[in-house]
Amino acid sequence: MGKGLIILIVLLFIFCGLYGAHYYSKIQDAEAQINEAILGIREAKYQEAVDGLKEILGQYNFRTVQAPVLFLLADTYEQMKKYENALETHKMLLSNTRLSRIGNWHIRSLISVSKLYRNGLIDRSKRRTESLEDYLELMINIVREEKIRLKKTGIERFSAEFRDYIQNLLVLNFDLSIREISRQELLDELETELGFLYLQNEKYEKAEEIFLRIRTPSCMFGLAQIYLRTGRELKAIVLLEKLIEYDTSGKIKKLYIKSAYDYAQILFEENRNTAAVALLKKIIEISPDSEYEEQSLYLLARHYYSNKSPELSLNYIRQIRSNTVPSRDEEAQLLKGYIHYDSRNYVQALKAFHEFIEAYPRSKKISTAHEWKAMCERSIKYLG
Repeated sequence: MGKGLIILIVLLFIFCGLYGAHYYSKIQDAEAQINEAILGIREAKYQEAVDGLKEILGQYNFRTVQAPVLFLLADTYEQMKKYENALETHKMLLSNTRLSRIGNWHIRSLISVSKLYRNGLIDRSKRRTESLEDYLELMINIVREEKIRLKKTGIERFSAEFRDYIQNLLVLNFDLSIREISRQELLDELETELGFLYLQNEKYEKAEEIFLRIRTPSCMFGLAQIYLRTGRELKAIVLLEKLIEYDTSGKIKKLYIKSAYDYAQILFEENRNTAAVALLKKIIEISPDSEYEEQSLYLLARHYYSNKSPELSLNYIRQIRSNTVPSRDEEAQLLKGYIHYDSRNYVQALKAFHEFIEAYPRSKKISTAHEWKAMCERSIKYLG
């Protein structure tokens, strides 16, 4: 009886060893194929990557492979702008309870699905985004409670070290873009996405509470949008200016320039000229040869003309005339004539109005230019 038990145990160990070796070998094969797919993604060979990832899903039924591969496949579809395919793939991961116990991939898929709906890449409705709010709130509570529980039991550090050991053993650190993340990082991602859903649904107080607590560039951008929508423009502009250095898409810079330009006009109306001038100069500095630069140059030219600083005004007019944007060239040329006339430099004023008539014969202000030209001629004749 004792010998039989020993033999059974030995056979069990042999079986486990053989199975473990087989499993480890298969995982290594899967890793090689996944790395090949990732290389294809980096080289923008998206269809090849998709085909490879689908092959991996069909070939390896291991949960530890399928969960990250489904996430990576959905992410690749997003890069291809095949958002319906991405949504379906995310749903495959989210609906498979067998895979939900592998890492945090299902939660990261939930965040991606929320972004697809929130950004209008998939047909959305207010009801659907509010349902996503409820789901994200539930997930946040689950992750937060699990984090507290593990911390209380002292397991968190051990489980993190054990997870790292298993990941190294199974060679599943495929790529930084799909690496496993800590519970705190996951919690921050969940709350950040919830904050943007609140923002979209105009629940500004709830969104602001999240964005103030999680001080990442993404949350600071969300906070700036709240400030803009709730009449706190200056706070928004200060935040956006700080974020420009992190801006890889140009989205933040574009919002900063528009917000700063709009607010500068408000400041001029309130006679807060110094602050307005500073904002316009910043726009000119960071946005050369753009429409906003052109408009900012013109506002400054008008401002200095009104404040009896003709040389400064003429300097901005020269910049308007020399850049590649033509939208304010006509007004700038007329303003140049007015400045010279007010300075009693009638010859230069006459020249400016004559150049306007030659350059813009079909302008709506052509009759105005003719009138001022005639005034210059009379002034030269009678006043010298």
